[in-house]
Amino acid sequence: AVLGGIQPDLLDRLEAEGSREDGFLSRVLFCYPAEQQFPGWSDVAISEELELEWSTALGRLMNLQPVVLEGGSERPRVIHFSEAARQAFKDYANHLAEEVNTGQVSPQMIAVCAKMKAYGARFALILRLLRWATEPAGQEGEGIVEAEDVAKAIRLCDYFRSHGTVVYRHLRES
Repeated sequence: AVLGGIQPDLLDRLEAEGSREDGFLSRVLFCYPAEQQFPGWSDVAISEELELEWSTALGRLMNLQPVVLEGGSERPRVIHFSEAARQAFKDYANHLAEEVNTGQVSPQMIAVCAKMKAYGARFALILRLLRWATEPAGQEGEGIVEAEDVAKAIRLCDYFRSHGTVVYRHLRES
């Protein structure tokens, strides 16, 4: 995993590295915020209550354990989609396919769209687990991915796609 920032004028160097068509650039989830005023000082702070809630949620997530089978071997926990979540994700995957197959997506963004199904599933799982981690303690199990998790995951995918579109447009201008 890579996390970092890069100046817009250096984006073309990423494309040069990704020109091997190894899929590197299309795996990057770009955030390309609109220009903003330079901020001054702010006294806004995170409350102690929110810090405690976040710390508790992280603690619950860090304490998740794999399933231990007879003989001591471990396997990951499986968290399924609810039927409504499955249908919402299926609709999203079909919508992506339709956009790509009907030429509504630029050639550069086709590879990004291809990865959005996997990102969407991962985002939905992360959102479900975050929701579980912030529920009152004592809830049995991590539950299932619900339609609301998928809807929020799709919003995240759309966000990253829109920012990717801006980046690829900038690359063509470089």
